[in-house]
Amino acid sequence: MADETCDVLVAGTGLFAEKIVYSLAMTAAKPITVAVAGRNRERMDWISLSGNARAALFGRPVRVFAVPLNWDTPSTIAEALAVCRPRVVAQAATVQSPRDLDHPSSPWQHLIVNAGGFGATQVLQALLLSRMARALTLAGVEASLLNACYPDAVNAMLATRGETVLCGLGNVAAAAAMIAAALGRTEPGAVKVLAHHQSPSIWRRPPAERNGIAPRVWVDGQELDRVFERLETLRSPRDSRQSIAGVSAAPLIAALLGQGEYVGHAAGPLGLPGGYPVAVRGRNLTLDLPAGLGRADAVAYNRRFAEHDPARLLEDGNVIYSDEARRVLAEASPEVAMGFHVSDLDAAAAEMLALRERLGG
Repeated sequence: MADETCDVLVAGTGLFAEKIVYSLAMTAAKPITVAVAGRNRERMDWISLSGNARAALFGRPVRVFAVPLNWDTPSTIAEALAVCRPRVVAQAATVQSPRDLDHPSSPWQHLIVNAGGFGATQVLQALLLSRMARALTLAGVEASLLNACYPDAVNAMLATRGETVLCGLGNVAAAAAMIAAALGRTEPGAVKVLAHHQSPSIWRRPPAERNGIAPRVWVDGQELDRVFERLETLRSPRDSRQSIAGVSAAPLIAALLGQGEYVGHAAGPLGLPGGYPVAVRGRNLTLDLPAGLGRADAVAYNRRFAEHDPARLLEDGNVIYSDEARRVLAEASPEVAMGFHVSDLDAAAAEMLALRERLGG
């Protein structure tokens, strides 16, 4: 391991992590050092080289290097953090990639898709993030922890455990950027969007099939009506989900490093469910809701979405599955189908991972 500190540690070597690194390498106005951390040495080396090449092409003061990371326990993660001492950690590593469910071929993949899809794996999305949060405490590193793994739901789960995640990446930020572009209003703060993680998927459907709860959209402080109709021409191919979501992390991270301000959007900010307009000023993140919209009403709107998720966090800290998800899961594992309390996250994840192993996921 290189005995070197960094400004940003990007945890993970998948497509989302790659997009974060590349967007920083192409846009940073001031010096930033980025550590790419994970187990896949080949991918870490490539992302580092490719990130540095992009920085050179665009003349940006960014340097990227690789850091091996052992995910086994918070203590092993803390060993790397104690050396790198990042100011921002962007968590893009998970033990269950959503891409593995796009074309289900194994009994495990079919089980999860039938149980409601990616949302049924919330406990697996939370596992490594929880270890990272605990590792930061063990290492004595004060860093802004950002989550790219189902943040609309997982960040609230960790908040209930007393583990701090500043906000999430992707989802509402990507949806809001597409909406702003479609409306021709790209100035920061001109367009504000309140939306849950389900909203980006709406734009993959044909206009006639866009139904359910629409995202709430304000332009210059005025809320739009007939959102689906006004944005009828907005189309988002299914395989494009990382292209905007990963890039949206760069301006937020820069602001958290003290390089300017950020007026935009974030998923799961401050442990809240769903996605909201936010602002970062002086490295502090706050909600930036439209005038007339209170925090309680904004949270209530996003909780309406959560009621339709295959897994849902209750106020007492229990995570329960929907009736349909519970029925499907119970056929394979009655124990998993019972849900879990957030205090038992590690044990619940181990049960689900054992089920995946048994089913050949």
